[in-house]
Amino acid sequence: MKSLIITLITLVSTSSVYSQYQIIRDTIFSNGNPVAVVYPSSESIMTLSNVNTSDKKVFLVLSRVEHPKIKNFSFFEGVLNYKEEDAYVSVNENIIFESDTVTKTSGPIGFSSVAEIKQEDIVIVYDSSKNYIGNYEDPSVYKGQTLFLPGKSESLRKYGYDDFLIDMNGSSYSKDNEYKEGDYNSLANTYFDVIDVLKKSYGEYYLKLKNQKDNTICYFKYSNRFEHAFPFIVVSYFEYVKNNNVGKKIVTRGINWFSRDEPMSDMNTGEIINFEPGIIWEIKGLTIEQKYYNLSFILENEKGNQITFTSIDNLPYSNVGLYYDDVKEYEGTDDWDKIINGKVRIGFTKEMALLSWGEPEKVNRSSWNEQWVYGNQYLYFEDGVMTSFN
Repeated sequence: MKSLIITLITLVSTSSVYSQYQIIRDTIFSNGNPVAVVYPSSESIMTLSNVNTSDKKVFLVLSRVEHPKIKNFSFFEGVLNYKEEDAYVSVNENIIFESDTVTKTSGPIGFSSVAEIKQEDIVIVYDSSKNYIGNYEDPSVYKGQTLFLPGKSESLRKYGYDDFLIDMNGSSYSKDNEYKEGDYNSLANTYFDVIDVLKKSYGEYYLKLKNQKDNTICYFKYSNRFEHAFPFIVVSYFEYVKNNNVGKKIVTRGINWFSRDEPMSDMNTGEIINFEPGIIWEIKGLTIEQKYYNLSFILENEKGNQITFTSIDNLPYSNVGLYYDDVKEYEGTDDWDKIINGKVRIGFTKEMALLSWGEPEKVNRSSWNEQWVYGNQYLYFEDGVMTSFN
């Protein structure tokens, strides 16, 4: 089997056709060895990020299974350039090229083509860095995974759970076809094994599930458009988040994510605690908090107070907290206070602006500057440095 393996790649920029590029997290294996990633419905070349970094591998993505040979690969000063698609990626470690005829090589190299990958050699594997794949992606990657169905806040329990069916070919609106009548008490806090993923019609998928409590079978109508319609936590995603975050530190920004009108309190004692901006907490664990049943970090401050942090999905640029490692270089300076309190100044780098204000809604580029759009507020950059704002 011929394959191209590229170590630790992160997409940093593309040409003006940025919308063609997507981050995909399904690893392809050939005879047990990771080879590449294929996104069948796209014509663009893409890169894979946030896969299992313990083995220090991130792989080139080919857009089709039967991909034509791609010309004009080059590697220069840490940047791999695909001339045909005008995509640029940052390479943190050496490129390794392996094939039946080329000896393993490392370091700055150039090569002219990539061998095609055959359909029969490919198994698409779910990567645990993402809970809900969505965005019109094929949910077949969930096959073989275990899903946990968490509870709901008290006010929502009377509505139970939607889209759990006895028969996938029956009506999804019939009470007689509701699995366990969608009853909250019968379904909450249950583990399901995904036995299969079935496609009923274009864009309509069903997860065939086995209930671990009683071994009964049901079908869940999967939405590949709306994340809020996916009520599960994938167990391997839970483990991924836990393993990659416990022991790290979070700096909170003084905003109570449960209620802006109430003080923050200790999750164990109910004691009201100091929650001014800039307090550093260590991530002690991962849990499902018992008020809104969101996946949350357990944070602990130097006094031993513990709180649940529910803004996991918004990291690293959350408006309520930041990873300490991302901001520690500014600690003790005026920039620390500005970043933690969501303020900016002329001279900020783009990364400092991201930490302070988060991702912009839109970026407008000209030949001399960039305009970052946040509603009716704007940041302006030249050569990566903020020159003005309003």
